[in-house]
Amino acid sequence: MTIVETDNGLVIIDTLMTCEIARAGLELYYAHRPRRPIVAIIYTHSHIDHFGGIKGIVSTEDVAVGRIPLIAPDCFMEAVGGENVLAGLPIGRRAQYQFGTLLPTGERQQVDAGIGKGFARGTVSLIAPTDLIKAPIETRVIDGIELVFHLAPETEAPAEMHIHLPKLGVLDMAENVTHHLHNFIPLRGSVARDPRIWSHNLAEAIELFGVQSHVLTG
Repeated sequence: MTIVETDNGLVIIDTLMTCEIARAGLELYYAHRPRRPIVAIIYTHSHIDHFGGIKGIVSTEDVAVGRIPLIAPDCFMEAVGGENVLAGLPIGRRAQYQFGTLLPTGERQQVDAGIGKGFARGTVSLIAPTDLIKAPIETRVIDGIELVFHLAPETEAPAEMHIHLPKLGVLDMAENVTHHLHNFIPLRGSVARDPRIWSHNLAEAIELFGVQSHVLTG
């Protein structure tokens, strides 16, 4: 979860995997910063650990009536359905092997999950986006903060995008610059990724935003 402070509120980028963890993460932030309202939520891509916690921090009604815009890359819901519904059961089983989730924790058993120390367990949720980024580059201004979206489809996820915040000098690369095998070959059985498309989008992001960026997240 990345939290961006705007003039009067917060933009939440990615909402973690479960409602319980998303709620705990936001409360940890509030323990150290003012309790501002959420003014927008962004899904960077279509993997469950980036959208599953959404209902832990906002309600379906808040999004449905337009109080909180929910922004995602084009074809987000199609990508979510393809991986989590059509292929959900076999992928879920294979993920247990990929990440070692059933192993006891220990130096000769489950040390970590490769992409992090482990996976959250709890309530997984989803709210459909209300604003899709469809052009290769699109800009939104939310409560005084400019966000420049850079579509990167068929990279680490079928529907994915990067975000540049010019005012803050921050570039969010979703999960495209983590040093893990799953960026090319997801052992759980998701669609294999084309390294040429992945490297092209990384190079394009560097070209577009590299000089203006001082902090890399995602």
